[in-house]
Amino acid sequence: MSSALLSVAREAAGLSKTDLAELARTSRSTLSAYEHGRVSPTLDTAERILAAAGHRLTAAPVLSWRDVEIGRARTAAVPDRLPDLPARAAVRRFEMPLHLDWSRP
Repeated sequence: MSSALLSVAREAAGLSKTDLAELARTSRSTLSAYEHGRVSPTLDTAERILAAAGHRLTAAPVLSWRDVEIGRARTAAVPDRLPDLPARAAVRRFEMPLHLDWSRP
């Protein structure tokens, strides 16, 4: 686990090291050691600290893409599964141009 993960989560939550350490039931010096990579927390400890900062530790599958023939010697890149997107990225308004030039890349 990257030591930067804990500090990024803490800063995103707007917490000081002292505040997060108190919420996560650990000492400020231990939290600082985790954030600077001097000591590695167990997964249980990392999950507890992240939860105290309002985050969760997850494992996400990596998408793999393959080219699929779509006709007229054209291909399209298709993922092996749908990505897990945040709501703002998954649902949004998109305006198509009035005319599409299918000959251009």
